[in-house]
Amino acid sequence: MANFIKATYHTNLQVAEFITDDGRHLLRTGGTLPWRINNGGDLASPLENGKPAPKKTKNYIGFAQVPSKAGGEYHFFIFPDYETGRAELCTSLKRKHGERCIPEVIEKYAPSRDNNTKKYIDDLLKVTNIDKDKKVKDFSDEELAAMADGIERIEGYHNNADTRKEIWVPVSTIIATDGARPLADEEIVLKIDGKETTIKS
Repeated sequence: MANFIKATYHTNLQVAEFITDDGRHLLRTGGTLPWRINNGGDLASPLENGKPAPKKTKNYIGFAQVPSKAGGEYHFFIFPDYETGRAELCTSLKRKHGERCIPEVIEKYAPSRDNNTKKYIDDLLKVTNIDKDKKVKDFSDEELAAMADGIERIEGYHNNADTRKEIWVPVSTIIATDGARPLADEEIVLKIDGKETTIKS
């Protein structure tokens, strides 16, 4: 199984690029953003000076910078796999929203500036069948799982499954060095199939 250690998101292409510990690259296209970045709950990092400043979320390997409907930007966490993203969603719900019931959670989780919050609450209550006044800290494991399932469904993780693609891309690493230390800004000419491309280290 691949061990992903880093990821980036190419917003203009809607492609998530994952890098393994042995240097291989996996591109995820199609599907939906939550699927591409293994973040079924669309968990986003808080920002400081316009940059992601995660506080307690763990095990992420990158960020997907995506415009919000309200005109700002979200920096969604990219997780190495579905299971990690799912675990972080459940942990976040318990940690941040333990004292809240579902309507109160969603007021914070999916604010009206970017969401139809009332519909989100109604849909989540319907699919979970959890009492609207019950606090998250009092949920059973099954109820917490049902809430995570509902959030994944509403956020669109499972949508457009027939368009999902994963493509492994072969890559090469070139190191420019004088024998003792790396060299910066050195021109390197690549010749591939008779074509030349100049890059800089």
